[in-house]
Amino acid sequence: AHKEEPFLFNSIVIGILTALSAYFLGRAYGAIGMAVGTFFIGGLLSLGWGTWIFVTKRREWHSKRLI
Repeated sequence: AHKEEPFLFNSIVIGILTALSAYFLGRAYGAIGMAVGTFFIGGLLSLGWGTWIFVTKRREWHSKRLI
């Protein structure tokens, strides 16, 4: 609708961090480590960052005046 994708960078970073945590925590702690890493990265970091992007972009889009 707005011809931009504000979540692209977020998605790439979260994907890379999830893959790295699954690899390293999986090697050290097995499936439990992978689940905990995925929870913290996907559940907490992604949720917070995504909410921040949504709120700031919504504020930006709604503050523009239509002519």
